[in-house]
Amino acid sequence: MKNYLIGAVRPVSTTWGYWKTQEEERIAVETAKRYEAMYEISRASARKFLQGDWEEVKFTAPVLDARQYQIAQWYVIKELWYKEPCNILAMGADTLFIKPVEVFGRYDKMMMFNYTDPRSHEEFAHYFNDDIRYYPADMDRRVWNLGEEKMKGWFDHAEAGWGWGQLIHNYQFWSQNITVEQVLDPTMAWQAFNLNQEFCSQWNGCGIDQVKIMHFHGSRDADTRVDVMTNLAKQLGI
Repeated sequence: MKNYLIGAVRPVSTTWGYWKTQEEERIAVETAKRYEAMYEISRASARKFLQGDWEEVKFTAPVLDARQYQIAQWYVIKELWYKEPCNILAMGADTLFIKPVEVFGRYDKMMMFNYTDPRSHEEFAHYFNDDIRYYPADMDRRVWNLGEEKMKGWFDHAEAGWGWGQLIHNYQFWSQNITVEQVLDPTMAWQAFNLNQEFCSQWNGCGIDQVKIMHFHGSRDADTRVDVMTNLAKQLGI
């Protein structure tokens, strides 16, 4: 059975192929470069630490905005899952493996692993971050059906930008008759909202010595995140 590690670095524009100002274009181009650098480090860490036989898939087609990015990724993952029996690990460019870890074949349900910030939402008592997601080949197809139904809300929901995509993933995730005790594993998605190790250890409930995968939230400061990921990769021999 195929195992896929899915990711993307998609150029984003705010209008049909053009930016409104030269400054917006400069920022967009520079941001894309930072994400490309983060992606290369992330996948190099996967080649070192992600166990099993797997194939990397990277999507690069441009999109108009963050919402279209989420929609595009949701459908390419769904279509690949239906195309052939396969396990899919979807991860953002701003993630880093720091220890050997087995994912493929380990779970029989769609998985996310840790809270986002804030930890709760008016629609979910437990609101999980979606930058690291796992879709097993034997996942219940009703999970996809629910997601498809929720996709209709992209233009009506109060969080119709990037946020609705994460909410859709949470709807899919929590529809599987699971409890937070069964799925919460911050070592698999250690949220590095800032670069204060003590703060992040307290927030995640585990120290960095226990962590297998880190998520750096590159959208908060792509320049700094690239530097930190580069330095960590060197320390890890990547």
